Amino acid sequence: MSSSTGNIGDEITINGQNFNSNGNYIIQFNGVNGVITEITSTAIKVQIPSGATSGDIVLVYNDISTVIGSITINLNNLYGYKYFGNPSGDSSEQKQIVEIDKSNGTSQLVASLNVNSTYFENIVFDSSSNKIIGLYDVDDNNVSQSLLIIDLNNGNSQTVDLNNVSENSRYSGLVVGNNSKIYGYKYYGNPSGNSSEQKQIVEIDKSNGTSQLVATLNINSTYFGNLVFDSSSNKIIGLYDVDDNNVSQSLLIVDLNNGNSQTVHLNNVSENSRYSGLIVGNNSKLYGYKYYGTPSGDSSEQKQIVEIDKSNGTSQLVATLNVISTYFGNLVFDSSSNKIIGLYDVDDNNVSQSLLIVDLNNGNSQTVDLNNVSENSRYSGLINE
Repeated sequence: MSSSTGNIGDEITINGQNFNSNGNYIIQFNGVNGVITEITSTAIKVQIPSGATSGDIVLVYNDISTVIGSITINLNNLYGYKYFGNPSGDSSEQKQIVEIDKSNGTSQLVASLNVNSTYFENIVFDSSSNKIIGLYDVDDNNVSQSLLIIDLNNGNSQTVDLNNVSENSRYSGLVVGNNSKIYGYKYYGNPSGNSSEQKQIVEIDKSNGTSQLVATLNINSTYFGNLVFDSSSNKIIGLYDVDDNNVSQSLLIVDLNNGNSQTVHLNNVSENSRYSGLIVGNNSKLYGYKYYGTPSGDSSEQKQIVEIDKSNGTSQLVATLNVISTYFGNLVFDSSSNKIIGLYDVDDNNVSQSLLIVDLNNGNSQTVDLNNVSENSRYSGLINE
């Protein structure tokens, strides 16, 4: 291969012999199909696709898959959503997208958001267009929702109204899948989603807000969140509360190829031992943030990063977090360094925030204080390229 490292959109060359210039080759980057641009008898040129992460490169030809090397995808830029004013973010004060320096916590303005929003969350990154996309509540009445789309190239933003949204038909999750498709989790019925009404995974058209049904979820759930995408299997995975008593949790795994879903019960979960975050890492490994103690996680009890076996729900300790945190969330994965990064509230007074960075290679963690944070100037979202 011409390179063992690269960025999304880069073209690499795979050198060899006797390639068929008219052959139906597939080049996969850790499970995600690349875009082949040229085939000669001695070389295949391919672009690193959106959604690719560090891992194996596989060549598929005549239904035979061969690992031909590995690659490290450079995904280095970390962005944050920051609001000013009312701590809930429900004011007309300024909202921003900033780029965060992970080494020292300083930030640089990327985009000012001219929105008076009560809610901007479930933020994802579309690498094909270099845009950030999130759910945006247009009003306080839960009647309408939009996509808020921010172009990182120029700081411009636009809203796209979501179709078929009402007080009893709403979105509460977004995921970017293979080929930069965007999927949403949608529930019907009780605004909290705690009813037996229908829940769905839909594919959303980013240009006009219309949607197409992908999967119907036959669950009576009080909670389905922390959605992540496993590109190697083309599946969405999320945390699913099986009951209202906080006694059990499961993974709900939705196959986007056929709409089928399955639940996998998580091991060693109780009222005082629960998950509140999921991350897909290199080689499609699934990690979870787990806390012990009070249900809010606001105690001095142990917090952990564990690797979860998606087939049976068992877990293996990766890192013990020596933090007394009231909040550790908005987790993102940096594939170039094999680290998990999240927002960490240092105290209960909303005065300071840090990045908590966990190295999956050795289990070590560090905190990096975020600059220019106060009671009225805070982060409520992280996005990694």
